[in-house]
Amino acid sequence: LRLTKDSLSPFKSIDTIKEGEFAPQGHGEIYELMYHNNFLQKLNNAGVKVLFLGNSDNLGATLSPVIAGYFLNNDFAYLSEIVQKEETDKKGGSYVKVNARDINPNAKDEIIKIIREPIMCIPEERELTTDINRHPTFNTNNLWISVPKLIELIQKNDGKLDLFTMLNEKVAKDGSNSNFVQIEVAAGSLISLFSDNETALLNVPRSERFWPIKNTADFMGTSSDRFILQDNGCLSLHPDTVVKGPLPIHWENHNYDKMSDYEVLIQNGIPSLRYCNSLTFIGNPIIFGKNNCLRGDVRIINPSNKTVQLPDDIEIDGEFLMT
Repeated sequence: LRLTKDSLSPFKSIDTIKEGEFAPQGHGEIYELMYHNNFLQKLNNAGVKVLFLGNSDNLGATLSPVIAGYFLNNDFAYLSEIVQKEETDKKGGSYVKVNARDINPNAKDEIIKIIREPIMCIPEERELTTDINRHPTFNTNNLWISVPKLIELIQKNDGKLDLFTMLNEKVAKDGSNSNFVQIEVAAGSLISLFSDNETALLNVPRSERFWPIKNTADFMGTSSDRFILQDNGCLSLHPDTVVKGPLPIHWENHNYDKMSDYEVLIQNGIPSLRYCNSLTFIGNPIIFGKNNCLRGDVRIINPSNKTVQLPDDIEIDGEFLMT
């Protein structure tokens, strides 16, 4: 739900006429939606025991028979895959254990796990939640859920789930710079409705299970020769790839944030990034040449007032000044 910050009236951006835009679907609504359109019941009737959910932008969110077997053998109700945090993951939600009565005075006196997003905390505590030493792992939103136990939970609560609500303050990207509040429910908050022994957190290899594509920089990194597309459709890092996590790519002036601008950059192909440690673009836009290879910490500088193309068949190691 999106509300204008000052008036709390429904927010609607100025660049669209879509009705209902002030109430986009959120992660946490999926459980009730699947129940009320009978999707969960159909799965259950077909003998499906476990449901896997993942973010559509995570190329590592694939079915794993190993994790599915672990989930079923332990009779879990809920399992979340977690990975080690890096500096770029500070906003990611972490799981913590609390007494259920600290959340709801009417709840049973038992220990449960909850998801804790930075925006759920009071301002003076948000810095603690983003401390990767204090909270070294975070939720990938690769979620494994027992179909019959989810149905039972929803039915026990009269068709509703009491999940944590978050208030996320945002600024519109439509040119108006309007401030609005987005009321969200995290899919990971479902964990709080099951007892501690019914849930599990599985620390998985980031290089296999978590490759989100949030922007064109992520897209270039995962589209390059750093990765191998396996026969089963899954991505894996090439064994020679130097940076085992996300490749740090920064373009000054946001020259390639839009897909149309990015496609101009790579019109001759994506350079080899397998041996690249980081990539920074400074100045005006460039165009890669054919068969470019980048190694080490690369800085490409275009001081001119026009777009310049790199020569074909060159290798860049370190700083490269366009002329």
